[in-house]
Amino acid sequence: MELTINILKADVMAEVDKTSAYVGAKTITQDGGNLYYNISTIKEDAEMLERYWREACSDVAAVAKEFLKSAETTETDWTLTLEMPAKYKTGFNEVLKYRVFSYIVRNVLMKWLLLCSFSMDMIKVFAEEDSEILRGIEDILYARDLTRAAEGEARNSNSFGGDKRQNVGTAKAIFMGVMK
Repeated sequence: MELTINILKADVMAEVDKTSAYVGAKTITQDGGNLYYNISTIKEDAEMLERYWREACSDVAAVAKEFLKSAETTETDWTLTLEMPAKYKTGFNEVLKYRVFSYIVRNVLMKWLLLCSFSMDMIKVFAEEDSEILRGIEDILYARDLTRAAEGEARNSNSFGGDKRQNVGTAKAIFMGVMK
């Protein structure tokens, strides 16, 4: 079964713009001001954000490598095409798409905040949450509909068929460098 996930760069960047403005406005300085102008993204930041966008897409492709058919980046979007096993739970398709979008937005934002010298404690929180989202993506990719094992097994057997997970821990490995 082929699964295609298409993420529009404009949607990601709009969410990053909105969230960075919100974080900046809500971060109060010691003198009672805020960091809106220091943290919110502007048009001139697009080149730097582009690099972060590509890195985040690459992270998702790395987690999905076992199922990866293609990953194509254009000026406007990123399309990930996966070849999923027959027993993959298709009910997770929309959840998977939403998590991929969320991961990319949050990862771009986290790297932007790091560049802006935002609070390292908050950067660690973002990194941990990003890692959890990426692990969630990995978990969904390995979700299977369980069926009885091949015919001929004992009737009281608890064996189930399906694919075995080979790639455990890829999501965590991606973030080992960020958490140092």
